[in-house]
Amino acid sequence: MAAAECEDVEDFLTSMGQCFEDVDNALRDKNASVSLDYLESRLEGHFQIANAIVFAIRDNASDELKQLVSNLLTFSQGLLQEIHTTTIQREGSTVRSAAWIPSKEASSGGRPRYRITKEQIETLRETGMNWKRIALSLGISESTLYRRRQELGLHKSFVDISYEELYTVITGMLNQTLCW
Repeated sequence: MAAAECEDVEDFLTSMGQCFEDVDNALRDKNASVSLDYLESRLEGHFQIANAIVFAIRDNASDELKQLVSNLLTFSQGLLQEIHTTTIQREGSTVRSAAWIPSKEASSGGRPRYRITKEQIETLRETGMNWKRIALSLGISESTLYRRRQELGLHKSFVDISYEELYTVITGMLNQTLCW
C-alpha cells in the first residue's frame, strides 16, 4: 500500500474514532453541543465507507483485516441503533434512521417501493445477521425482505453445508447427548 493510501486509511479511522466519541458524548448528554441527527448522518457516512471497504478487500485481505472491518461495521450499526432508540426516547416519536431505510422508487400510486439491492442484502448477511435483523436494519418488514430476496434470486440460505451433511451432524450430536 502506498504512503498516501496509508494516510487516507489513517485519516478515515481517526475520523471514525472521533465520530464514535462524539456519538457517545451526545448519547450521554441530552444537551450536547452536537445534535444526534448530525452525528447520525456522519456515522452513516462512515458506515457506508466501511461497507465499501468490505467489498474492496473481500478477496485479497487477511482474515484479521476482514474481522477488523466487520467489527467496525457491527459497532457502527450498534451505535446507529442506539441513536435511533435515544432519539425516540427523547422526542417521543418514531423516527427511523436513514442509514437503514433504502431509497424509494417513484410510484404512480399506492405505497412507494423501496429500492433494495442484492449487494445490500448480501453484505448484511455476510456480517452474520439473520433475516429478521436485516429487515429491521433496513426498516422494512420481513415479508418485504422475503419478496425482494425472491425477486433478486437470493433463494439460498447462505450456508456451505448440504442438507445430508447437516442431517448427519445433527443425528450424531443427538446420539451422543440423548440417553436411549
